[in-house]
Amino acid sequence: MTTEKPNTLIGLLNTLKTETDKTKYQSIYIDIAKEVMSLEFEHNPKQPLEGILYKKLVQLSVKEFVYSGQTEESLSNLNEVIDILSYTSVLVR
Repeated sequence: MTTEKPNTLIGLLNTLKTETDKTKYQSIYIDIAKEVMSLEFEHNPKQPLEGILYKKLVQLSVKEFVYSGQTEESLSNLNEVIDILSYTSVLVR
């Protein structure tokens, strides 16, 4: 199987960070959730939970960002997750 960077997910997360219209948050939030669930992160066969951890990390950071009102701390956490994702790969089906 081939792999690629999760560019769509990273793009959605960056869109969420810069969105100022609160009515669009829900739509972006749903798009992120769908994208996360559709991805299979590449992981070490000896560490099968690694892919699940990436998914939960994204979910929790987005939830914190949206429900905290975009605090500086939640923005920092979201930026860290985006940085982590830039070093990961997903399997292409």
